[in-house]
Amino acid sequence: MLSEVGYLRERYPDCRVAVFTYDSKSTLLPESWNVGYFSYFPNGFRRRPFANVGYFFRTVWEIFRSDLVVIGGGGILYDNEAGQSFAKQAFEWKLRTAIAGIFRKKTLFWGIGVDVRPENARKLR
Repeated sequence: MLSEVGYLRERYPDCRVAVFTYDSKSTLLPESWNVGYFSYFPNGFRRRPFANVGYFFRTVWEIFRSDLVVIGGGGILYDNEAGQSFAKQAFEWKLRTAIAGIFRKKTLFWGIGVDVRPENARKLR
């Protein structure tokens, strides 16, 4: 994500960048870049259903006001960690891209890390 946001900042110095993440402290982006951090939707939906209402509306709002939606910045699809569901991850990314599609936003898949078993790789196609 560091190189992707750096690339965008270099070419579009006045661009506004909103990063959706589970952990804004580990992004390595310099504070001087003035990046807005927001929680993914969904994020712990069963534990925090009301917070997720806010996450949902923030996601929709940020996508609505954007010129470009960039999906990537590292490993976003994987099935090698305990407790991680590939089906859930795939659904969440479909949902996020569908929101961008509703608003007819250009969507760029850039620097996506994928580490899945062969049976899940077939599902991605």
